[in-house]
Amino acid sequence: MQRARTDAGRRLFTAPCPLCAGDSQSLLLCADCTQRLPWLARACARCAAAPLPQGVTLCGPCVATPPPFHHAVVAFAYAAPIDGLILGLKSGRLSHARLLGELLASLVHTRGEPTPDALIPVPSQTERLGLRGFNPAAELAKIIRDRLGCRLDLRCLSHTGKRAPQTRMRGAERRRLPLKTFVPAHAPPAHVAVIDDVVTTGSTIRAVAAQLKRAGAQRVDVWAVAKTVKPS
Repeated sequence: MQRARTDAGRRLFTAPCPLCAGDSQSLLLCADCTQRLPWLARACARCAAAPLPQGVTLCGPCVATPPPFHHAVVAFAYAAPIDGLILGLKSGRLSHARLLGELLASLVHTRGEPTPDALIPVPSQTERLGLRGFNPAAELAKIIRDRLGCRLDLRCLSHTGKRAPQTRMRGAERRRLPLKTFVPAHAPPAHVAVIDDVVTTGSTIRAVAAQLKRAGAQRVDVWAVAKTVKPS
């Protein structure tokens, strides 16, 4: 993990650390802030549920009923300061997309993940897209595309229907998200990576992955910045 943390700090130009304003020494974050980030540990190798007991690689639900995606790469637990950065991005601070996207792309690169044929961001519902004027997942995907050299497909999936934001939903409500919420506009390539900011119950990424598989994708990976975790 130390190697992942070191690589995650790289950046293309010198600037103060965006978290503490200290000397970043030509890195994305200063060494102290990079070390203190809430890196996701003891996560399920398939869905990134965490924390798991020491030595356990797959969670019970993935053993019993594997999800429709191949596996998930999630960088952080949804905790400070990552939670504040994500909320800032959702509120319109697009500069946070570069920081979060670079951190996620660095972890993907360090782990040696296979390059997908396309990145597909989880789409925002039309109503929220109209209010914000942008899709946070798409902004992250643009940074990851630039960093890893992947193709970005912003039109493969669309979001239909109106519903309350997931932050206001209970877990049971999230798990009932219908597959028809996400509609493929065209057949995806064989290998895609779904990009999201936060994974909560996993219902959204399961619905997205299932629809992409139905539309023709052979392998669907999930790359997300953060995941909510249960108390250890």
